[in-house]
Amino acid sequence: MKVVINDDCGYLSLSLEAFARYCELKTLQSIGLPVTDGWAVDFEHGLARPVNLEALDRSDPALIGVAEELGQKAGAQGTELRIIELPEDAKWHVRTVCGFEFLQLSDALIPAR
Repeated sequence: MKVVINDDCGYLSLSLEAFARYCELKTLQSIGLPVTDGWAVDFEHGLARPVNLEALDRSDPALIGVAEELGQKAGAQGTELRIIELPEDAKWHVRTVCGFEFLQLSDALIPAR
């Protein structure tokens, strides 16, 4: 299983290009985030882009595909996406400690760096 985390300080955020590609693969309703505060509207491209995407499923095949397809261009300014491979049956969740994301795998922390 592949999981995306931010390898820089701060929350996961996608570039407009990456978010547009993600929207091609999913609909806004299926993302599971309310379109309210925290969304930035780009009138030139007609996109509403979440500033903070930490609630997304980090193992979502669409998110992984966008990160692999666009590489460093997938992350917004101040975001450096990293894909970590885990065993398929791994139990994990993303934790943020002092602004840095970690994968918590059972009782072990896997730092982004």
